[in-house]
Amino acid sequence: MDDDSDFRYFFDNLSIIKEYKDLKQMFSKYPVYIPLNSQNQWNDAEKPLPEPKKAPSSWAALLKPADLAISPQAKIESTPFPLKTKKKVSLKEMLTKWSFKKTHPLFKPRGLENTGNMCFMNVVLQVLLYCDYFYSLLIEIQKTVSFRFNSSIPLIESLIMFVKEFKPISNPFEIDEFDPPFVPTYVYDALRKKGIFQTSRGQQEDAQEFLSHLINGMHDELLQVMNSNKEGSGNPSGNLGFASPIKSLSPEIEPSNSHIESDSSVWLQVGKKNKTNLTRSLDFAQTPISRIFGGYMSSELKIPGSKTSITIEPFQNLALDISNPEITDLEDALNELFSPEVIEGYINSSGVSVNATRQQYIDELPHVFIIILNRVVYSPELGIHKLNKFVSYSETFNIPQRWISPPKRSKFTNTEYTLSSVLYHHGELASGGHYTCDVNRRPGEWLRFDDTEILNDLSLNQVLCEKEDRSSYVLLYTRPQ
Repeated sequence: MDDDSDFRYFFDNLSIIKEYKDLKQMFSKYPVYIPLNSQNQWNDAEKPLPEPKKAPSSWAALLKPADLAISPQAKIESTPFPLKTKKKVSLKEMLTKWSFKKTHPLFKPRGLENTGNMCFMNVVLQVLLYCDYFYSLLIEIQKTVSFRFNSSIPLIESLIMFVKEFKPISNPFEIDEFDPPFVPTYVYDALRKKGIFQTSRGQQEDAQEFLSHLINGMHDELLQVMNSNKEGSGNPSGNLGFASPIKSLSPEIEPSNSHIESDSSVWLQVGKKNKTNLTRSLDFAQTPISRIFGGYMSSELKIPGSKTSITIEPFQNLALDISNPEITDLEDALNELFSPEVIEGYINSSGVSVNATRQQYIDELPHVFIIILNRVVYSPELGIHKLNKFVSYSETFNIPQRWISPPKRSKFTNTEYTLSSVLYHHGELASGGHYTCDVNRRPGEWLRFDDTEILNDLSLNQVLCEKEDRSSYVLLYTRPQ
């Protein structure tokens, strides 16, 4: 470059042209002083400039520049460190190895908009969201499973999307903050796609029935995956819910009921004083959903002159008759359910009319106990109507040994459940009304949801006491892990 060349400087979008001679003349008037201890720093200035780098021959060469190359003689020392990333697994593998977890981070509550008699769905979704075992299952699927949203399990996918709408609290100052309400349209769309429940806006439905259909639908989806040779390609179980037989499972899925032989549905059970009972049962398929919400009921039929017959069947909830005026609390209703029932005029195998006795027991306890207080009753005077009587319930209750089937009483001792949510029905009519719910957010803190409205300073007494404008309908109790 000669002395007559021009330099062009760019500042923002303006260009300023300076004459090189003028600049040279200006700066030549001022001498430059270099400290003695800094002279060596200027020696490198006399070295020739490095040759420009060649263009990369590939994307790999671009990511590994030549100046980072290591000579063959170089020694590399490294310290191994654990990788934080967790390998993703298939949904089927995760389900077969699943175990109970009860973790539930604090997140900001959100209301759900009612777009037309959708309150029965809103309360059920809120109740499930604050169910520790259920929330943990969905988060575990979301974090550990490598699967794409291909609509083979639309309910599970939509509910994972639903729980991810709630942001965990990052600092204590957010504990009383709410996020804005929203409409989980994708959950409604998944229900319509499955065709397991009527979800037309504007049509009032029963919250307890919706909860039952939703749980059964999720169980059927997971069972389909567990029964598949390739993920998502299994045969549907026929929407049987918890009554799905074990034979529909893949060979590697083991029955969870060790007391039932997999190749037999009828066997002799030895009871007290070496008396034998004729026990009947099917091997019912298990999924994480049925293991969380499901249990087994044992029905014992005693017929004079015959062996005692025992039938074991799964249950998802316990529906309690509360019409008896003597029933005033939850324990009264459960005692009546598990009391012996006399069947007069039963015809035995010899053709003789006898008085048989039937009694129900719990054979396997669920981790989440769903209890329904039957408020729709019939009487000749009033026909079908709603029973608004108050039935008290406590924060905790123990399962007494008399409710457990005799062979299982040593397994379930001092089993305690804690109230996690209450679903209410408003109104005087059995055919309509409104639904709200109370949920336990954390120990000592309860929330009340009424669609988009949230009450966060609710006391335990307000949850347990009698209410003038609503009746407790569904109770969810949870037992420790």
